[in-house]
Amino acid sequence: MLLSFLTWNVIVLVTMVSAVTQYNMASLDQYQRSAVIYARPIDIEADKLIRLGIVTYNLADDTVSFTKNTSVTYQGLACVGVTVQDHDESIRCRSLSKISRDSQTLLNLYIDEKGAIANLDYLNAPETHVVLFKPARSIRPGPKPLLKEPMVLVGLKGPSGGQTAQEAPKSFIQKYWMFIVPGLLAYLIFTGGDNTPDSATVETVKK
Repeated sequence: MLLSFLTWNVIVLVTMVSAVTQYNMASLDQYQRSAVIYARPIDIEADKLIRLGIVTYNLADDTVSFTKNTSVTYQGLACVGVTVQDHDESIRCRSLSKISRDSQTLLNLYIDEKGAIANLDYLNAPETHVVLFKPARSIRPGPKPLLKEPMVLVGLKGPSGGQTAQEAPKSFIQKYWMFIVPGLLAYLIFTGGDNTPDSATVETVKK
């Protein structure tokens, strides 16, 4: 009885471990991508595609690798890109590059939001290096600054929907001082500055 119980537990444990392993592998395969890099020579005579290598990249951890085809003998200008399907005779030209069998490769991959190669740069370099460029992630809005409360105009509805408080009634001078002050200044300028006594007043003083 005890042996059967232990055997059953071992079987259940192995099944669970296998299921978890398969789930993790499926999750990794979901983010794994690969594409074949082809080149179409510019020369009219060499019109067939040349397989430059295969690139593999992971969208989860941004790891990328490029396996170059060392049997390429063509040298010269070529249109470099990827095919829609493997062994397709038409490629999506992404870069006009100079193919050289003696130099290493600098490969820049530009990935779109779906994880496919949207563009690439195929350049000669001292050593092989691959750079993966992914689209910028959406930026979350930051915290808003604590500003002063908005100014509420008199007589209008406030933020809560109620009527705002009315100002105290103003006097006549408070309302129309901008019309009274200019007139008063003009009156003082044109009439208040003349202090010369008239002739009748002078004769009266002499008598």
